[in-house]
Amino acid sequence: MNNKSLYQIILIISLICLIFSVVIYFEKAQYASGHGGICSAITGSNGCEIVQTSSYGKMFGISNSLYGIVGFMILGIFSLISIKKNNKIINYLTIAGGIIAGAIALLLLYIQAFVLHTYCIFCLMIDISSLILLGLAIYLLIKINSRHSRHK
Repeated sequence: MNNKSLYQIILIISLICLIFSVVIYFEKAQYASGHGGICSAITGSNGCEIVQTSSYGKMFGISNSLYGIVGFMILGIFSLISIKKNNKIINYLTIAGGIIAGAIALLLLYIQAFVLHTYCIFCLMIDISSLILLGLAIYLLIKINSRHSRHK
């Protein structure tokens, strides 16, 4: 698979994660106003509400879903640029974004599994997708570095 195809996959996954981050953002607003959210209606449990309204649902006073919206939007833009132009700096920023997304997903999965002991289905979709981004980023990094070492 060529790099352009890999960046296209990163773009698609970033857009999916962006959409789920927006859904979670609106879910949290529903919970704050005392209404049930879509997630709880789908799963039939309040796992989503527990996860999203826990103290782990914010970092530095900002909702994790807002970080997701901004982060996945930036990653999508970087991957789109990587598809259109082969810019080395943007390519590495895209890879870094995938690694960061995957690292954060590991932390949030740990919190859901071992601290909160409950899961949010939308959060899981984002976290699993972010782990795929991590795998793609590592693969791209190895591929790019092995190509550079062959040319030396």
